[in-house]
Amino acid sequence: MDYKARFYARTQPNEIGCMEWQGAVTASTGYGKVKYEGRAVDTHRVSWFISRGAIPAGMDVCHTCDNRRCVNPLHLFLGTRSMNVVDAMVKGRQSLKRAHAAHPVVLTDDQVRQIDERVKSGERDGVIAAEFGVARQTVSKIRLRQRPRYLELLGEVCDVPSFAGVERSGGRVPVLLRCHPGPVRF
Repeated sequence: MDYKARFYARTQPNEIGCMEWQGAVTASTGYGKVKYEGRAVDTHRVSWFISRGAIPAGMDVCHTCDNRRCVNPLHLFLGTRSMNVVDAMVKGRQSLKRAHAAHPVVLTDDQVRQIDERVKSGERDGVIAAEFGVARQTVSKIRLRQRPRYLELLGEVCDVPSFAGVERSGGRVPVLLRCHPGPVRF
């Protein structure tokens, strides 16, 4: 018996035409799991692969039936992650808040620059974050250039106080560094 026949032999049809996986199911997600080519893979993805071919990069295998244990190739379709999330929200299986947590906002370069300008003007991180729909920590990371993208986009952090000091009249005094590669940790 070939792999495809063994795979589908582990299913049970239900009243709406789903072929429900009877093997291992991941408790946290509800999706069936099977070993395929040495790795644990979701069964609906294996079903797509053995019945229809390769899954293009960046694509999800989605269910028309909304049954996570279903491996019926006729109930599966390819879609982007965004399409899958929208489908889940339309069908009431996922809230906007949960979707946002699973798929955080990606700021455009222009938005990152706007946030940086507002931070420089003294506006509070929390206020900026709420307006852009991001976490307060994201605004802080932009201010401190804690991601390579922010450092590349906005340049170096300037006028950050340094307490390394310089010698003057026998004592050390604080000085300002004009520019240095951020982030700074005190």
